[in-house]
Amino acid sequence: MKLKIAFLLSVAGLIADQRISPHEALFPIEIQGKWGFIDIQGKIVVEPKYDQTSAFAEGLGGFRQGDKWGYLDVKGKVAIPAKLQQTTAEPFSGPGALAYAGPGIMGFVDRAGTLILNKAWEKASSVGEGLMAVRENRKWGFLSTTGQMVIPLKFDDALTFTDGLCAVKLNGKWGLIDKSGAFVLEPRFKFLSHPSGGLAPFLGDNEKWGVVNVSGKVVVEPTFAEVMSFSEGLARVLIVGNDKITRTGFIDATGKLVVAAIYPAASDLIDGRAMVRVGEKYGYIDKTGKLVIPAIYDYAAQFDSGLAFVQTFQDPKKPIKYYVNPAGKIVWKSR
Repeated sequence: MKLKIAFLLSVAGLIADQRISPHEALFPIEIQGKWGFIDIQGKIVVEPKYDQTSAFAEGLGGFRQGDKWGYLDVKGKVAIPAKLQQTTAEPFSGPGALAYAGPGIMGFVDRAGTLILNKAWEKASSVGEGLMAVRENRKWGFLSTTGQMVIPLKFDDALTFTDGLCAVKLNGKWGLIDKSGAFVLEPRFKFLSHPSGGLAPFLGDNEKWGVVNVSGKVVVEPTFAEVMSFSEGLARVLIVGNDKITRTGFIDATGKLVVAAIYPAASDLIDGRAMVRVGEKYGYIDKTGKLVIPAIYDYAAQFDSGLAFVQTFQDPKKPIKYYVNPAGKIVWKSR
């Protein structure tokens, strides 16, 4: 069970804002307890020989040998030897990735494998566009990948940078800052999510979600149970029906519901596909809401860099694992 959970975490990942070209990614596979990588065609590039692997981000993917992690490049060659003693290989963003040197000791590893370690922070985020949020004395600031404090410790909370901007909390309200630390959107929201394409979901005083642009204009009034960050022009929204059941649909930048809220679960639109749950099975829709990959899978992750990981559970003890492309073609199968 632990191996299964680790695999799902590795392939599903938390790298929505780290997506890269399919030509710059490999995809984790696990066969008989050992891990390797395939390319987008399903060809094994790295034979399963590692204790664990993690998803690629910006041309590098993690591998574990024993209790230490390293990174491989897109040709399957070791770019950074396994020397990082941490629970996973954090995704690269720009020149570096979050790294640990011991309990609470946080810093960066650069693409040459050089550890740039700073200090024992209370908390730290993954690197976003070359900056990492860190907390000390309950205040957040940002480090560069050289370990320099470039935005002072003054915020109550902080997310990660996307599109050159970051949502931060100051004096109980959320706004957006640029990489100099200057506010481009003054803090006035109960919560503000990651900006994408000049738009950011916000939580209004009425406890409903809407969308604001980076100039501060509310472009979608707060009427939804939740709004996720935009991806490929659409944002997932949660709507509570008259039956009190929450379902997922998709809106465009004007707030128009372009995919009806009929799904109990869905993922962001990536590679032109969004995972949806239909009954107890999973499939994929396109941006018009058409089901283009049938709902035949018992588990399905969102697309990432051209492939999606799915599973069927005919034998719960031996699930069959697959990767599918946006056309629904199976490019790799575990057995």
